[in-house]
Amino acid sequence: MGGVLGGRGTRGGAGHGAGDRGRGAARSPPLFVLHVTIESSQGPGIVLNGTAGFAEGSSDLTIRGAGNEARPHPMMVNPNALETLPAGTYTGNVEDTVYVGPSIASSSVYYPGRTRR
Repeated sequence: MGGVLGGRGTRGGAGHGAGDRGRGAARSPPLFVLHVTIESSQGPGIVLNGTAGFAEGSSDLTIRGAGNEARPHPMMVNPNALETLPAGTYTGNVEDTVYVGPSIASSSVYYPGRTRR
């Protein structure tokens, strides 16, 4: 199994204000979360770089009280992680939106049935 967060949760995040950072190398295992609460992070609660994503079966993720003026979102993810976002609650943050941006992706993104650009 990949990285695991479970149980009581994280208060205040870790590192530079992020509760968890998925590195996203091609061989990186997905992050598994189950009944996790991240609160009072000074930046995004979770940042998934490159091709990182959440593991199948992840659920009940809560991120609240996260963000700052420069990075107000509870979660910042690469486009590859969109379909892996677990059910959860992402409200009560500086902004209650999930940031999706190619600037944190380290690989090409392909959408089936769409023209490559």
